[in-house]
Amino acid sequence: MTDPYDTADYYDARDSENLTHDTPVGAIEEFLDDFMSPGCDVAAIIAEHSPIEVTGYAREAVRQAVEQVVRYELLEAERVPSGGRRAVYLYVFQEQASGFRLCSDVSEALRKQTAGRMNRGVVAGFSYVVDKPGASPHLLYSLRGLNDFDVQKFATTNGGGGHKAAAGFSGSLDDVLARATPYELVRALLEMFLGGKETP
Repeated sequence: MTDPYDTADYYDARDSENLTHDTPVGAIEEFLDDFMSPGCDVAAIIAEHSPIEVTGYAREAVRQAVEQVVRYELLEAERVPSGGRRAVYLYVFQEQASGFRLCSDVSEALRKQTAGRMNRGVVAGFSYVVDKPGASPHLLYSLRGLNDFDVQKFATTNGGGGHKAAAGFSGSLDDVLARATPYELVRALLEMFLGGKETP
């Protein structure tokens, strides 16, 4: 059986949203370029940043993920000067079982669909993860912020971390059972974070 990594359409080692490398080597070279300077010790830089994780992406997997996105519209608790409350959009999808991590690419595809007029919000990809043989599975949410939404703050309130544009956190299956689905769980968590209510 062919490994899906070997048949990926493009590769990335920087969690970039501009995926242009059609080989793992190209992705690694771009990653290392950030640390290179004239006369630097290349071997030392490689040793310092090893192992370098390279992710493979498949265009078909991205297309399928975008088609299956579930969208929620939530409201922030704080009112804007006009008296209304600002909408925050949540786009949720299930990561592919193939092992591809698609959150950055799905975010980019959604931006292209809206010609860059994407509303403020969050893209959340979820997957079921087993850390070691025999362990119980748990949920892993990968988050990307849209239009300056700080997903690090959202992730941190749920025991995770990251940075402003890309973050993540884990969720228990008990929480999912209480909310029926992973979609509803992340919606409820974001709603609590915003302090607002879902629009009808």
